[in-house]
Amino acid sequence: MTAHDWNALVRERIGSLVVDPARQLDVVDELAGHVAEQYAELVAAGVDEARAVAEALAPLDERARAATAAARRALPLEGESPRRERFAMLGYHVRHAGRMLLRERGFAAAAVLTLALGVGANVAVFAIVDAVLLRPLPYSNADALVVLKHRDQRTGITKEFIAIGDYVDVAARQQSFSALGAYGTQRATVFDVGEPFEASVLLATSGIFDALGVEPPRSASTASCRT
Repeated sequence: MTAHDWNALVRERIGSLVVDPARQLDVVDELAGHVAEQYAELVAAGVDEARAVAEALAPLDERARAATAAARRALPLEGESPRRERFAMLGYHVRHAGRMLLRERGFAAAAVLTLALGVGANVAVFAIVDAVLLRPLPYSNADALVVLKHRDQRTGITKEFIAIGDYVDVAARQQSFSALGAYGTQRATVFDVGEPFEASVLLATSGIFDALGVEPPRSASTASCRT
């Protein structure tokens, strides 16, 4: 397929247009895009080079006036309101971008894939940030909740848990919190409800419910210590 200067061929075929010079460049560029697409389709269909060029340019002989009128309607005219001018230029650039993407399908596919990955990644990151940082906890006075951890002064290691003896000592001495509780999880086997099965169990002192400002589930056992 031979490379052609379609803008020059279109300008030669349709001659001078009754629009200002800046508009004329836009009209020629838009028509050249259509001619290039038609030429590519003809060559792909097996039409020889000279005939493909002639047939691609032939519609301009009859459609030049109509194409010019259409282009003048699509592009903003002098004296139009700024709002209408912005919308007209937006429509022109969208059509031009569409033609370029159709002409370069590989690039278009890569651009769409990149955009999709970018949007998906941003949505995922926002969902995590919203769930972890932005969305408030479903408890009253959520901003006042704190988690106590144990730091070994000898090793400098911070542990996610506090020994039960340390918890009992802190609970007996502390005066900073309105409520203090401890919790832990483990696996347990459930009986007396059909076939035995294993389930995750939450062990918590009643102070946990006071700190969270919630009532314990009816099925929960609160016979443990009130600390």
